[in-house]
Amino acid sequence: MRPSVGYHTIRVGSMEEALRDQQEKQKEVREAIRFAQKDSAQLLKRVLVQDTEAAGLVDTGHLKNAWQIRESAGGEHSQGPEVANDMPYAGIMLEHVARPFWPPIGPLIDWAERKAGDMGIAPKPFRGRASLTEGQRSKAKSFAFAVQRAIAKRGFRPRYIVKGRLPFAVEALNRALSERLDRIAGKPRR
Repeated sequence: MRPSVGYHTIRVGSMEEALRDQQEKQKEVREAIRFAQKDSAQLLKRVLVQDTEAAGLVDTGHLKNAWQIRESAGGEHSQGPEVANDMPYAGIMLEHVARPFWPPIGPLIDWAERKAGDMGIAPKPFRGRASLTEGQRSKAKSFAFAVQRAIAKRGFRPRYIVKGRLPFAVEALNRALSERLDRIAGKPRR
């Protein structure tokens, strides 16, 4: 919308032009918000993967690799992307306290055999579960039973990996949004 100058009048523009300009700006802002949401979701996913590993929650890598970005339902009225971990035990391992319970021993034995080299049961370099001797398997099994008893006695402590990153997520979104909106406004990058 451009003003036009006549003999003794200045025509600011028609209402239709103003509405059209406003709709174009709204579309640009909506697009900037979507891109900022996607940018911050990708950054948050990378950080959550690192935090999962730093918390020592990596055995087979399934929990760490299960972080994903998905678009929330809602179509045109979507709330934006979500960063989620859909592993069945993710809630217990990442956020919640698990009260004492008797976990199944099979998965714990498998875990102890995979970790035998790290626990000093098998010599390093550890060549995998198939290379364990009967004595080493017996030690791994004993360790698994000890872990089972400890969980039955104490449960799991919460790690708050997601909850602890909420301030980071808000800041990442705000920063990405500011950068995108500054581009629309023609401001130089900071």
